[in-house]
Amino acid sequence: MKEINLKENIGKTIKKYRKAKKLTQLELGQCIGVGQRQIALIENGKSYPSFQTTIKIAETFDITLSDLFSENEILKEDIENKILKLIKNFTQDELLQLYKIMKVIKYK
Repeated sequence: MKEINLKENIGKTIKKYRKAKKLTQLELGQCIGVGQRQIALIENGKSYPSFQTTIKIAETFDITLSDLFSENEILKEDIENKILKLIKNFTQDELLQLYKIMKVIKYK
């Protein structure tokens, strides 16, 4: 099985949607409250967007979180481990938002 670089795939997906909306990195950054440099790092697979940034990106592109990740081939156990590591540092509010999102996804 080929090795998939999750950061690169997410970055490529975000770049694809940004270009489809005819936005520059600066414009996307202004829409979601981050700098152009952070958008460049994300699109180039050097950084993950934060949970809040990911939500803002999906809202800006009028897509679901699933749309952002659907093009990424991720092994189930790999994504479970990554989620567990991420949520260890979540605030109570972020955990509540994640729970609501997951509940909607599960019962679609």
